[in-house]
Amino acid sequence: MNEPPDINPASEPEPDLQALQQKIALLQKELTDLREQYRLLADSLLDGVFIITDSRFDYLNQEAERIFAYPRGALLGKKYSRIIHLDDLDRVTYLISELLHGRINHAHFEARIVTSKGLVVFVEVDAVAVDYLDQPAVQGLVRDVTERKKLEEEKISKEKLAGVLEMAGATCHEVNQPLTAILGHAQLALESLSPDDPVYTSLKIIEEQARRLGEITKKISRIASYKTKPYIPGHSNIIDIDQASKG
Repeated sequence: MNEPPDINPASEPEPDLQALQQKIALLQKELTDLREQYRLLADSLLDGVFIITDSRFDYLNQEAERIFAYPRGALLGKKYSRIIHLDDLDRVTYLISELLHGRINHAHFEARIVTSKGLVVFVEVDAVAVDYLDQPAVQGLVRDVTERKKLEEEKISKEKLAGVLEMAGATCHEVNQPLTAILGHAQLALESLSPDDPVYTSLKIIEEQARRLGEITKKISRIASYKTKPYIPGHSNIIDIDQASKG
């Protein structure tokens, strides 16, 4: 009669712990090598590269640290929100949260950051949702667009100035003719009246205000820059004639 097979656990071959440890060490080395390759590749890019996990910077390449103007490694492990301009914080926080939670896969936006020296820098960001070391993350490219923004603002200012100059020229031309007539008739009437005449005072006021209006039109004709001042605080602005006419 055949004997039952020996199923004593003691008879099972023991795992080769040394071989397992060697395999783990090899995998760790491969991971380290991959990280180093990623770092070298990222540092060779002209754009800044960052990785965010759990709302903290997990990786920054050299260009990103240059843009943010923080010492090497100073931002690693720190919340990204610490460098976002307060006026842009809610919008950026919302987008990063949407990416980390997988509700969107990609986000392209502009924002302002505050460097370690307190300078405001305009940046353009392309960010995607990724898995990084088995956890949700955001990987992004960041570019310093401060100079571009300045050029755009200068272009807008020049376009506004062109519109102001056209309006100023038309206004001066249309106003000066009737203004000259009003001032001339007021002066003629004053010459024919005695200062004691009740009408004299009213005509004198007309003359003074006409001269004042003439000075204003001269300032308008000298406008050389686009400068504004509050008209209704918090709601609208008007051209600051005094400042704009100074050039």
